[in-house]
Amino acid sequence: MRRNFLKTISAGIITVIGAPVAYGIAAYLAPALFKSDTRRTAKVALGNVAELFKSRDYTTAKVGEKNIIVLKNGEDFKAFSLQCTHAGCSVDWLPDADKFYCACHGGEFARDGKVLKKPPTRPLEELTIRHRDGVISVVDVISS
Repeated sequence: MRRNFLKTISAGIITVIGAPVAYGIAAYLAPALFKSDTRRTAKVALGNVAELFKSRDYTTAKVGEKNIIVLKNGEDFKAFSLQCTHAGCSVDWLPDADKFYCACHGGEFARDGKVLKKPPTRPLEELTIRHRDGVISVVDVISS
């Protein structure tokens, strides 16, 4: 009886210790199977292209919590966050200079979002544009 008791206790200890170790090894070897998808999207339909870009080649909006700009270049559209990638300050679009400017530290970005003048080292965040039946929509993937 004592031998059965010790076997049962030993099996329980191995299970209690072994299960988390096995889980950890499996999560390390196949992380995609254990990762929960916490992404969600924010989407806004900005409106009709002809109206949005009637007097200028850009428009601004808010997608979720993010201030954005949509630039028109011929028949192409690009959307960027108006948050500097250096320190998170707001950037301004300077249409006459055809660039973005961050007043906090003097950073500058080109029309395509690439860094022109440091301190920023990463380009502006680009958002996804949907253009269907003359209507522009912007989609942002948000990790939570």
